[in-house]
Amino acid sequence: MIARKLWFFVSISLAFAYAENYIAERQSFCDGSTLECKSVNEISELIDFYRSEAAAAKSQLAQSNCSICSLVGQPCLNGGTCVPLDTYRFACACPDNYTGNYCQIPVVCGRCGVNANCTVKNHRATCYCLPGYTGDPRVGCYMKKVTACATGDPHYRSFDKNYFDYQGTCPYIFTKNCKPINGYQNFSVKARNKQVSPTAHVSYISEVEVNLRGITIHIDEQMRLYVNGIRAYYNYYYPSYQNPQVSVLYKCNGEVKITGVDNIEVVFKPWSLCVSIPDVADFQGPDVLCGLAGNRDKNCQNDLTMSNGTIVPSDSDCHESDRPDIEWFGDTWITEDFLDTQPAGTYCEPGHIVSNRTINCDLQQARTACSILEQVMTGNGVFGICIGLGNETVVELYDDCVYDVCYGANRCSILAAFAQLCQSDLPFTDLGNWRTSAQCPSYYCPPNSGYSSCASSCQPTCGNPNSDNVCTDSCTEGCNCDPGYVVDTSADTFRCININDCGCSDSNNNYYPPNSTWLTNNCTQQLTCQNGSLTTTYHSCGPNAQCNVNLGVMACQCLPGYTGNGYNCVDINECLDPITRLFKVDYSSIVPVVPRNIRAIQVELLFIRLDYLKSGYSS
Repeated sequence: MIARKLWFFVSISLAFAYAENYIAERQSFCDGSTLECKSVNEISELIDFYRSEAAAAKSQLAQSNCSICSLVGQPCLNGGTCVPLDTYRFACACPDNYTGNYCQIPVVCGRCGVNANCTVKNHRATCYCLPGYTGDPRVGCYMKKVTACATGDPHYRSFDKNYFDYQGTCPYIFTKNCKPINGYQNFSVKARNKQVSPTAHVSYISEVEVNLRGITIHIDEQMRLYVNGIRAYYNYYYPSYQNPQVSVLYKCNGEVKITGVDNIEVVFKPWSLCVSIPDVADFQGPDVLCGLAGNRDKNCQNDLTMSNGTIVPSDSDCHESDRPDIEWFGDTWITEDFLDTQPAGTYCEPGHIVSNRTINCDLQQARTACSILEQVMTGNGVFGICIGLGNETVVELYDDCVYDVCYGANRCSILAAFAQLCQSDLPFTDLGNWRTSAQCPSYYCPPNSGYSSCASSCQPTCGNPNSDNVCTDSCTEGCNCDPGYVVDTSADTFRCININDCGCSDSNNNYYPPNSTWLTNNCTQQLTCQNGSLTTTYHSCGPNAQCNVNLGVMACQCLPGYTGNGYNCVDINECLDPITRLFKVDYSSIVPVVPRNIRAIQVELLFIRLDYLKSGYSS
């Protein structure tokens, strides 16, 4: 009987994992027995069914007389549940307010700093700053903050709450300091948009690049992390975990949070970018900050300032209508100083080309699709508690939803972004199973994890398996790793692995995946992660080579005129053809003109046009 239960548990788990992986890759599913195609919603229901069946089978196995849990006498305390990991190992699934291997340690709120509250959730006592404040909540949230965001297709909200849309797909400056700020280092946040589809007239934020405390952090569309052009892994600390001037943290909902000791904070995931700055006098003034996010002088009328200082007039309420001059304003903030991770042949288009101000859709149908957000204005519906965001914000998000649905955006993705914003701005807001009420597909969680409407943002990771019992981030909709598993932050997407399968951390506590090899210290040290252990060998580049960053990896490369592997470089005889090894013939007199790269000409013409535009506005 026990063997049958075990077989059922394994079979249902495999079916569950197969179904989840399948739905992640496809939008429909064909039943092999009936050849009927089923929708994503139907498959989501199937996944929910498998999940409940797997949980029931696991519970039956845990309570059986032959499981490890029974053999050790049901060891979990304080209402914890014993979960067999294999024949000889178990873990305890503890209530929220207990932790420890046997749920023997109560989790209680200690003392938090000024302008901070404490909540016990996900086995942690969490001090968090009250909305509108920033700082270390365990010490005190003494400083007020202000936030600028770009979300959806994308909709921009400046620091002074000017609302507008910009669709250009070239890298641009979102915000930076345009003159030195007393007591702060220079910083900048840049972003790149990507068209929703080749024929679409709307785009979304796909990449971000942050210059903070002297380092450059780049996150590409696959959420891969680069630091100063070199591939790195979450969680990343600069210069070290013990003394973090900058922290780059991966959250269970796919967000990345970049924080500096000067309380500048960037939160990014594709389709969403928010930047928070201290709302203090040093950051305030019409010419301190610049970029698409505007300045911070509590005047929304001057936020649409071009890079040459020309101010584009705003609508009276700073809720800008679709106008050509807004796209031209955004185009003046295009920048070439941005890590290029795009495939060869990829090119960008400025906003005035991408944008299409004609909406051809059924507005009433779009309003109906977004009515669940309209209910929030009166505190009703599944998102009713989010009225705490403020009526102005809710109205703007509802209007954005209607706009995005008109342009073909996925309704459930819009609602998920709203839920994320609500939980971010109103810490520990549990929205329950809003997806069922909104008729949206279930949230996908990979194997070895389970869904939570208020999952921990501070889960144990391979780089930090013994995460602090005190967390400073709110919860968010996402996945919690099963007992015995930790977050693998080297993967491109969220996944949980057995802690014994993790890689290595260097002396700064920055993580690297198993079986990886990399160079550091100007290519003088080679580190290798093997079987959870880190080994170091010392060598340097060859005499005719130098240390460079190539495709995100630090490597020794031969100098021009030499060839080799970077450690042994030999002189090239430039007079010999590299293929025939015969002396080359100079055909320059026969073919005097070398065709220029067409793309280079296009880019050059674009910037000539922008320079002309700037001079036209300033004259």
